[in-house]
Amino acid sequence: MAQAAEGRSSGPLATLVRKLRSAGKLGLAGGLRTGAAATVLVPVCWSLRWAGFNRTFRWLGQTSPAPRPDLGENEPSSGEELQRLAHRWSRALDIAGRNLPVRGKCLERSLALWWILRWRGVAPELRLGVRRGEEPGKPLDAHAWLETRGRVLNDRPDVAERFAPFSGALTQPSSPEGSTRDATVSGPR
Repeated sequence: MAQAAEGRSSGPLATLVRKLRSAGKLGLAGGLRTGAAATVLVPVCWSLRWAGFNRTFRWLGQTSPAPRPDLGENEPSSGEELQRLAHRWSRALDIAGRNLPVRGKCLERSLALWWILRWRGVAPELRLGVRRGEEPGKPLDAHAWLETRGRVLNDRPDVAERFAPFSGALTQPSSPEGSTRDATVSGPR
């Protein structure tokens, strides 16, 4: 009540806006990118919770353009440019995920980044891996990350050494709209 009297709104969105304002080192572009990341991350989190992985992955594939193989040398996935692009968006997703009421973990953030990069013409591959659990009572830890052309985009380069990856990247199912077929793992690692 005192906040309202002082002209400060309350609630999760107002809290996020205050945190973003206080993070002045983001600058205008970083703040806008973080806001955009939040608008992608929230629906991804809710979709995973209510629709499950397969439907969410299919929905993200249907609402983003197919990667453009015709870009060749001009593709942002050429070297350092892609790393910078992925790093900027990963950072924005991390900041949004820490400050939203819906907590985005590695799978949610990787799926959101996968969708964002597809809009930029990049063909990222979603990787999943597991390792023995480090906490008592938790036999396995799972992790998700993105790669393209063998380069890790949103994690440390040694992620495949820390987590045993499944043998291939997850790809979109090639089934008619509305089908409940699962996403498939394709290609050798």
